[in-house]
Amino acid sequence: MLKFIRNGILILLAFIASFQLAYYLDDKKLYLPPFLNQLLGYFDNSNFAGTSPLDLASIDKKAVKSPALQYEHQELPQTQRNTVSCIDHSLGNVKVKPQSKIYTWKDKSGVTNFSDSKPEDTDSQSLTIAGPKIFDYFKLNISGANVPFEFKEKLTHSINKLFALYGQLIAKEDLRQVVVNLRFFTSKQRFLAYSKKHAPSLNPTAGFYDNGTNEAVIMYYSSEQAITSAIHESVHAINRGIIGNSNKWFNEGMAEYLENITINLSSAIITRNKSWYENGKLKYRPLPLRKVLSASRKEWNSQSQSNLYSTSWAFIYFLMDDTKRKAKLVKMLKAEQQNLCNTLSFKQTMKIFNMSDRELQNRFSRWLAKGDKFTHQI
Repeated sequence: MLKFIRNGILILLAFIASFQLAYYLDDKKLYLPPFLNQLLGYFDNSNFAGTSPLDLASIDKKAVKSPALQYEHQELPQTQRNTVSCIDHSLGNVKVKPQSKIYTWKDKSGVTNFSDSKPEDTDSQSLTIAGPKIFDYFKLNISGANVPFEFKEKLTHSINKLFALYGQLIAKEDLRQVVVNLRFFTSKQRFLAYSKKHAPSLNPTAGFYDNGTNEAVIMYYSSEQAITSAIHESVHAINRGIIGNSNKWFNEGMAEYLENITINLSSAIITRNKSWYENGKLKYRPLPLRKVLSASRKEWNSQSQSNLYSTSWAFIYFLMDDTKRKAKLVKMLKAEQQNLCNTLSFKQTMKIFNMSDRELQNRFSRWLAKGDKFTHQI
């Protein structure tokens, strides 16, 4: 009898293991019994010295709950540091990457040869490959967890497209080469410990950007969430490097707008942000533009946070949706670039728009009321 029960239990365990494996191979989440989850949690939370970084490709298979809202990406204000100063994190003017050369020569048989390596002991001519100039816009540094090659390639292409957009808003000679520093965590406890040490006033659940050290810190829940977070935080680094200090509504609105960029061969499209826009309208009540454009950092961390993010995203979309309005944004960015430390006041901003805040509000409200929004293309 005991033998029969034992065999039955073994068969049941084998069935459960097969079922779980089938779910795993079908790209589903793998659910473990509670006692195993607790055991794995113990090892994950232990702070072992010399632990090698995890491979992010393996994390997508874990049943980790991703944050529902994207306004949890936060920027650490420089005023929280002991030494407040305006630091230029850029690497100077954007440089042109050296173009490839091809060497050509004829061998003893009279055959013309081509190679990207210069031949030894043979007279050759160098040919420069014709084509558009390739600009070296940024340096990407990734630390923390190991990043799959495909992830880094996708992120690199996306950041290149971000610069293509900034190239439409800012003159080429005014662009700056930017360093993008990203730090990924796969352990929630280690992410929170790092956040508590470097950003004690924030309560981030997805990531934050420290403009003092020019580092973006990201919790990796899945590849889709991580790439979105990385693009969002990269926009903060680009804004910091090219523009310097900028108003919160622009910095966060632009990051929310661009995090939905999708590469399509040589072009890119920007779609509506699903966190803020649903069924033809904003998911959160839009705030008056006067309040958004003049909101303090304290207000950005208040209960109005989601409304501020939502309205800032919509306002950037509004400006990018029309040639004349985009020209106003270009003028504003040029004014912001004049001083690395200062930001434009509400009065200065409205002077650039050359209209009263009431008129600007009416135009924005009419645009919001139209419902569906067109996809933008770079």
